[in-house]
Amino acid sequence: MSDAQITSGPRWYAATRRFDKHSVYLFGTGVAMRVSALEPRSLPGLRVFAASGIMTATWRQFGVTYLATVECEDPEHDLRCTGQQYLRDLVKTLVVARGAP
Repeated sequence: MSDAQITSGPRWYAATRRFDKHSVYLFGTGVAMRVSALEPRSLPGLRVFAASGIMTATWRQFGVTYLATVECEDPEHDLRCTGQQYLRDLVKTLVVARGAP
């Protein structure tokens, strides 16, 4: 997400990037959130679920709670929004930038 739009506040930051026919949103905060998992986790603390055609992942790492979402133009037919794998794979590729945990 090197060309993402990035915003931040005292205890949070967010990044947004538009791809062809879908968008990815990433949010990090020091405030914890409780979300129930719909299937077993493949990463420690990773939970992925769908709501209203939007895929959402939450996890806690480095003392920060993260939220990543994928929203598609055609959520009923686009595999990025009908299944969990695209978002799970995307989360696995994220790295810490401009700082250390």
